[in-house]
Amino acid sequence: MVYRLAKDILRLLQEKSNLCFKMIIQIFIGMKRKSKVPILFIIIPIQFYSFLFADKISDREYQIKSAYLYNFTKFIEWPDNAFQENDSNFIIGVYNDPEFVSILQTLNGKFTKGKKIHVIQIETLQELPIVHLLYFATSHKQDLNKILKSFQDQAVLTVGEDDIFLTSGGIINLQKRKNRMQFAINNEAAVQSNIKISSKLLGLATNSKSW
Repeated sequence: MVYRLAKDILRLLQEKSNLCFKMIIQIFIGMKRKSKVPILFIIIPIQFYSFLFADKISDREYQIKSAYLYNFTKFIEWPDNAFQENDSNFIIGVYNDPEFVSILQTLNGKFTKGKKIHVIQIETLQELPIVHLLYFATSHKQDLNKILKSFQDQAVLTVGEDDIFLTSGGIINLQKRKNRMQFAINNEAAVQSNIKISSKLLGLATNSKSW
């Protein structure tokens, strides 16, 4: 199944269409959970091809990050009280990055952890909504400490893209290094937020030896 999936992905990439990336994410989402191969293992090989065929650098990076964020949720457990109602949505918040929001909204209506995904943009620090995953772009570094402090002691998976993100209290740092997307994890911050990260995901992090 994995080889057939990889072949389909390459065919889509060769079409050089913006739509192909949305279709790739759909393929990831449609994979059966009983698959023995973690989806993250499939994302990494296609990154080289995505860099070749996407129209803009920002778009191709956002599309890959979108797939990573979705798959992170599959390897992380939130406490029951993180959701107000049984039918609550799984809220992904993006702080002041409308371009990424527009791409990430491809996930709207899909399910993770038995919850329907809903992507929102957070524009100000004054009105912070309830979210389960928060993505913070480097371009707003001046607001980093305020944002992380606002979500301190809440069951929120914080994901950033800066070298100081983990030392500032963030949970996952997702960055492109040498034309590959890589991530590091601050598991201590996850524990403090009452979020449980699976050993499989910890093992894939670039700083896995720390755990």
